Amino acid sequence: AGTKSVQRWLANDDIHLISSPVSAQGIKSFGDATGNSIKQYPYPSATPTEYDIANYNEPGDDWSYYTISGATGNFGVGQGYLAQRSASGTVTFTGGTINIGTISPAISRTSGTIYGWNCIGNPYTSALKARGAGSFLALASNLANLDPGYAALFIWNQSTGDYDQITTGSGELNIAVGQGFIIRAATSTSTVSFTRAMQ
Repeated sequence: AGTKSVQRWLANDDIHLISSPVSAQGIKSFGDATGNSIKQYPYPSATPTEYDIANYNEPGDDWSYYTISGATGNFGVGQGYLAQRSASGTVTFTGGTINIGTISPAISRTSGTIYGWNCIGNPYTSALKARGAGSFLALASNLANLDPGYAALFIWNQSTGDYDQITTGSGELNIAVGQGFIIRAATSTSTVSFTRAMQ
């Protein structure tokens, strides 16, 4: 009973990709929470208008930032988002329940050579198996719905200014709690799945 809270450490004021491990975490309440120290823009300003929180807009091939006045709804379960703190520290996800069971976020691909990128993320309160037996990339239905030329997970690396790729190669690799990542869809409308076996 009651609300559940899960924390994740975000270093410096770097860009991070995040994903909520709990249901019903409001986007506005996450951005407004003093302890989360989410940047607001213009920065610095006495009257900021925008959170440094964004979802990936696949048809536009860009990030869509949430305005302070217009942010509504909750983080989607299994969806990933961009977020940035003003300094190193933890962010807290608070919601009604922790995410369990199979979770299958929708992914999409607009017709065109540059499209198909989607931001999803680890929906659980444990690490997620990205590669190896029982992992995200080992599930045949997931691979079938990823662009075969990009059968990988892409995780932003602030120090290199680029994405690290987790491919279907040998060896086990895990994704941290609250971590978001990018994938490329193969078709216009499909899903990928996170399962308990991946925890």
